[in-house]
Amino acid sequence: MSRPETRRDNLLGIAFGLALVVLFSGQSLVVKLLGDRYPMNEVVFFRHAFALVPAYVMLAQQGGLATLRTGGFPMHLARMAAGMSSMVLGFYALRLIPLADAVVYGFVSPLLVTAMSVAVLGERVGIHRWSAVLIGFAGVVLMMRPDGAPIELGVIVALAGAFCSSFVNLTMRRLGATETAASTVCFYTGMCTIVFAATLPFSWVTPGPLDLAILVSLGLGGGVAQYWYTKSLWYAPSALIAPLGYTSLIWMTAAGIVFWDEIPAGSTLVGAAIICGSGLYILYREARRR
Repeated sequence: MSRPETRRDNLLGIAFGLALVVLFSGQSLVVKLLGDRYPMNEVVFFRHAFALVPAYVMLAQQGGLATLRTGGFPMHLARMAAGMSSMVLGFYALRLIPLADAVVYGFVSPLLVTAMSVAVLGERVGIHRWSAVLIGFAGVVLMMRPDGAPIELGVIVALAGAFCSSFVNLTMRRLGATETAASTVCFYTGMCTIVFAATLPFSWVTPGPLDLAILVSLGLGGGVAQYWYTKSLWYAPSALIAPLGYTSLIWMTAAGIVFWDEIPAGSTLVGAAIICGSGLYILYREARRR
């Protein structure tokens, strides 16, 4: 079945895209609020375990258990390893650096995807996209060392998370050729739940009723966001949806100011503008190429 292309469908896609950005932003806020009270493996367990509920709703809508048949299980394992690493590092970075900084460093992922796609996927990257990648990395350097100060641990963690996230993107491109969206989400979420459940006896902290409700909502919201992502791409092309992710910087900056009095530095704002501009230009060139 082909994807709809009407103006109304594009508006629906944008609505789903903005909604999932709000959900993912809320997820980051929850992690920063609860991160100091609970071990990271416990937070990540809740994020995956309760995401299984929306994941299996998606599975039921796309054909049921029959869609879980796969010929690419090793690639699912690679996606799981990259996804787990990306999430743990990203959540840990939220503990160490301001919200806005953590979000901006996450925007480095599309630049890394472009650079890595040459070696991993054998894609050709022209001078326009290479120039955007280099300019984007200049924005990263500006944010990292505005006055020659030593690089913070949180910055290294955030960039490592962005690197793992870019590898998730590349494995998803491979899986997308043979697997359904439902099978990819269910395999990843299910395997991560099992892995992190095995670690709970070593560091479990029993949450109170309110914190338990928040942790459960973290997982449910993450699973719903995955579903909304597939819906957004059903209604609208990725070139229209992907730039919406940059709006998360607005929500995260506002949340950082309100909850933690985190006023972004001038170097953060300038670096964010450079990185976001480079990412948007890469999206534009990829859309034009396709």
